[in-house]
Amino acid sequence: MVEEEGMSPYFPTIFYCLYAIIFTLAFVGNTFALITCYKTYKVTTSVLLCYIASLASADLMFTLLSIFDLIAFIGNGDWFGGNPVCKIQSFLIESCYTVSILTLVAISYERLKAVSSPVLARAQNRTTERTIILKIIWVIGIASCGPLLYAYYVKKDEETSDKSMCVNEYMGDLGRQIYYAIQAGLLFVLPLGLMIWTHVRIVQLLSRHVKTRNSAMTDNRDGLKTT
Repeated sequence: MVEEEGMSPYFPTIFYCLYAIIFTLAFVGNTFALITCYKTYKVTTSVLLCYIASLASADLMFTLLSIFDLIAFIGNGDWFGGNPVCKIQSFLIESCYTVSILTLVAISYERLKAVSSPVLARAQNRTTERTIILKIIWVIGIASCGPLLYAYYVKKDEETSDKSMCVNEYMGDLGRQIYYAIQAGLLFVLPLGLMIWTHVRIVQLLSRHVKTRNSAMTDNRDGLKTT
């Protein structure tokens, strides 16, 4: 990597160390999660394990795809993989974090249902329905990022014609702004709002359950004293 003017000479070292730590934690953690889900699923077919496995798969794929960006960073922005790799990597890496966000929403909703009606949640066997939800999540993630297969391409640097860069320019500035504004609203802000709402509801329901249990215990003690 060629150091830019004004950049601290320690910056590349710090960056590589941080990347190595984050990459290792993400790779080991998500791989361990997938193995654990697989082993546990053979014992108990919990649908929550499917959600966790989906989340771990998307995060693991995102982690591995980030290697291409690291290599480009080391090469001072020079893209080495050619046009097909540029399109596929950019498309998949954004699809993965979209799937991760939507899967977190689904997990939050499942937790809310389990807290609001735990007996009903255990009694209902909705494996097929939730498997369909997982498939829909992946379809939405892939379809919403489909335009990026067109938008990204390898471009020769105007200053140094020997350098290739993977850029998103085919949409144009306005098209790119509109696309990412819609994507941010529907696939980030809205899911974030839903997750905040579900966790607020979970806290409220748990507090209500605790109050109800404490009240019941108090009534039982009073009844025992009376007798």
